[in-house]
Amino acid sequence: MDGTQVNSLRIFKNICGDTMSGVAIISSMWSDINSDLGVKREEELKGAYWKEYMEYGCLTGRFDDSHESALNIIGGMVGSPGMTLSLQKEIVDEGKALSETKAAQSISALRAIIKFCKNISGWNLGTKG
Repeated sequence: MDGTQVNSLRIFKNICGDTMSGVAIISSMWSDINSDLGVKREEELKGAYWKEYMEYGCLTGRFDDSHESALNIIGGMVGSPGMTLSLQKEIVDEGKALSETKAAQSISALRAIIKFCKNISGWNLGTKG
């Protein structure tokens, strides 16, 4: 996973908060890859990038491009109790403005990092002769 994908997951976690148990991360494109390699990559994702989310109760699964697979994924989610997202709690219960929420702060921090990187990319980092 690249940095953008990792940051997107982090922002998503800030939106969901304690409701990650109502989330499923589903891998796809299984028909486009060797099965052994796919399983290896899936284990890497579970051991690194998805681990924190799984610890919060996030489910993982595979979509194999079939109608039955889609129904199984949805069927596993149907009947789950309704949950209030962290973002909803912050805005409704705590009366925060959207810009004051954890999700918005994550986005602001990411924007600041991007701006900083753009600024330093223009600097002359060569050594003096």
